[in-house]
Amino acid sequence: MIERKITEEEQEAVQKEGIERNRWVSLGRIYRKIRQEDIVCIRKLKGAKYVEYVIKEERIRERISIALLLEELDKKRFLLVDRGHIVNLKYVTGIGKRSVYMEGGEEIPVSRSQMSCLKREIERYLREGRSRTFQVSREK
Repeated sequence: MIERKITEEEQEAVQKEGIERNRWVSLGRIYRKIRQEDIVCIRKLKGAKYVEYVIKEERIRERISIALLLEELDKKRFLLVDRGHIVNLKYVTGIGKRSVYMEGGEEIPVSRSQMSCLKREIERYLREGRSRTFQVSREK
């Protein structure tokens, strides 16, 4: 875990670079560096202005909008599957009728409109050689 205070200029530089391999998460006046590839999923907390990063066994909260966060994340790796949920395609282990299953047991709801997009993106992700085994549910 890396924690340090950074200047406003450094913060602006991090925001401008945007899509990098790391995400600097604001924890008040301290920023914590998180590798994007370690993020399993991100969810917006109901009734709050915070998002929660699920990183294997850890949860980290940050005050940021989902829209701004999506602009900063790697679009080839992360996908908005529901109004308040972003998944990392690397950690998808299964797809149900209305949900996606993540490594570590997380079950994330998927909107009807995003289900076909999710399947397409997983196929693309697998074709690009980032192969994982996952299962598609045949539920009706």
